[in-house]
Order: sequence, then structure tokens, then C-alpha cells
Amino acid sequence: MHSVPPRVVSTAQVRVSIGGIPLLSRVISFLIQIRSWIRHSDLENLEQCVLDGHGHSLITENASDNKIRAFIKSVPSYMVRKWFFPAV
Repeated sequence: MHSVPPRVVSTAQVRVSIGGIPLLSRVISFLIQIRSWIRHSDLENLEQCVLDGHGHSLITENASDNKIRAFIKSVPSYMVRKWFFPAV
């Protein structure tokens, strides 16, 4: 039994930053950008997102555009393919 219970730390107390910008802000900005690309059917940027190793950010997203929806649905197979068959 602990004499002092563990302290809960809120995200407001965590001061992690990259280039002076808080990490949480960067993540949120990136997710907003991804949703904007989906909304505007910007397949080129979504493809680049996967190639840059951020495919995991697309997996839970959905789209009204059939082409974008099909791409998002196929993202896990691209991620596996890149893992097992890296570009030479």
C-alpha cells in the first residue's frame, strides 16, 4: 500500500514541445489537416501522408467521397506492404 497515492497529471501540465510548439497542438493541427484533405478529396496529400509513415492517422477516418473512402479502407494493406516489402 502506498503512503501517498499516485498523482494524476493533466495534459495542461505536460510541457512537451517540438520547435517551440507544444506536441499536442501539432498532433491536433495534423489531424485537422488530414480531415481537410479528406473533405476536399485531396488524394495526393493523403497518399503522401501514408508514404510519410502516418497511415495510422487515416485508419479511423471516413469519407463521403467513394474514391477517398476506398483509399482509406486500403491504407492498412499499404502499411503492411511497406513493412514487409520496403522500397529498394
